Order: sequence, then structure tokens, then C-alpha cells
Amino acid sequence: MMFYLWCGPKSPLFGKDAMKTFERYFYKDKVMHKEKTLYWGKNIQNPDFISRLMDEFNVERIVFGHTPIDISKGQKIATPDGRAINIDGGFSEAYLSRGHSLIQTPYSLYAIILPPPEEIIDMRKKKEPNRLTFEMIDTFSEPKKVKDTFVGKLQLKRREFLLEELKKFRGIDTD
Repeated sequence: MMFYLWCGPKSPLFGKDAMKTFERYFYKDKVMHKEKTLYWGKNIQNPDFISRLMDEFNVERIVFGHTPIDISKGQKIATPDGRAINIDGGFSEAYLSRGHSLIQTPYSLYAIILPPPEEIIDMRKKKEPNRLTFEMIDTFSEPKKVKDTFVGKLQLKRREFLLEELKKFRGIDTD
């Protein structure tokens, strides 16, 4: 099931008709490499589609992958409003041999675009630090805390429930 969700042609998480990794390795004909983007992939940049997804799943952001980004052409990891973020660790030609990662601190959310493997190896040989590219996605005026997350809010509700149960058990009036 997880494999199908990862790369199944009708998986809502995959967004393409096929994964052509095999074809890229063994066929020179680039026509064989073509992956057709499906509904998800075509609409993930559409603000109305993003809003519908966010409402349906009650989330603040959508993080997805399987979509190459060409930063040399000015493409961004996140949509302009920062609600949909493309994170993929793919070090393949389609990704310009660069992966990207999402980092959240209490005060900001940003992406790091990693250098290609050859550059990493070269910098290590020279004993120089890697040059990373950053994309700022959002900043927070108040620090984000665990209690601000979806799971944190669930835990606060659970805490309140348990406190009420404890008061009932002890015979304490809750009013």
C-alpha cells in the first residue's frame, strides 16, 4: 500500500501517471523518460485548489514532492503565499542534481537547496564549507511552539479532559 501511495498512477499523493526512473537509466530516448502530470501536480500552484485542500484536511500548509524545481530559472520551492511547499531530496538530473529540505525554527520557515554531489565532494576536498542556497518561506512575529501545532492543540485538549476527569474523581466541583 505504501509503495502504491509513493508511485501509483492513481495515487492522490503521487501526482503522475508513472515513475520513469528505470527508463531514465536504460533508455537514451528522452521520449521514454516523460512523466505525465495528473490533477494534483497540475493544480498544486492554484490558490483555490490549495485552499480547498487546506480546508478539507484542516492544515496550515501543504508539503509535497515528486516535482522537480529549476532554481536556475527562478522557480521557487514554495508558492508565493508559502502555503504549498515542494520538498524533495532527489539528487537526480531532473532536480539539477540538487535536493531541498524544509527547516522550521521558532521564528522562521525556510528551505535549503543543497549543492550537487560533485560540488559537495569538491568542497570537502578543498576543506571549504558547502555553499547552500536558502529560500525564506515565512517568518513568525511570535515564536512557534509545540502547543501551536496540530498535535500540540490535541494534547492541550487531552490535558483539559484529563484535568476534568481528575476533578470528578476527587469529587471537586468543576464550576
